[in-house]
Amino acid sequence: MAQPVYPVTLPLPDVEGFSRQPAFEPVLRSPYEDGNELVMRTHTFVPLVWSFQYRDMSTTDRDALMAFWEGPANCGAVVVKFTDPTNSTAYFVRFASMPECSLETSQQQRWRVMVRLKQAPGSYT
Repeated sequence: MAQPVYPVTLPLPDVEGFSRQPAFEPVLRSPYEDGNELVMRTHTFVPLVWSFQYRDMSTTDRDALMAFWEGPANCGAVVVKFTDPTNSTAYFVRFASMPECSLETSQQQRWRVMVRLKQAPGSYT
């Protein structure tokens, strides 16, 4: 079964605050008394984490994202295919948390939505 695809119809996330970084440091550091340190790699796979936000998102787009999160992504339990907008590379990810939605303007129904994704280990189609 092919994995669900993160909605490509949504607007691009804001450049400001967009981050893609390793989820954790893959080494263990042990300091010596003389100031040196022993460094050993502890993990062979270090997942990436994406954090980004949509500003001024329409209610329709917010509802589409939340419907995807609740439906095909099964509230973050199902691995989805996500294309990083900065390098056009496809990754398999899970929602690391529920998208955080806050109303920006009450008159126009515009939203600020924060999304956090974490790369899923394994192979998927």
